[in-house]
Amino acid sequence: MRLVLPKTIEQAYHDGLGDGAVYAVAVMGGREKERRDWLDHVTKKKRALAALQEQEK
Repeated sequence: MRLVLPKTIEQAYHDGLGDGAVYAVAVMGGREKERRDWLDHVTKKKRALAALQEQEK
């Protein structure tokens, strides 16, 4: 059986493959900085959403 990784970091994330797959896609493609930038972006979105949900309570 052969593992086929998505072509982009965004696709790996949206496929729900987790941080490990996102890391593997980045490392295999030599895009460590892109991976960090993408995860920073996602983390900021999650924090903003959590803050909005907290305000609604």
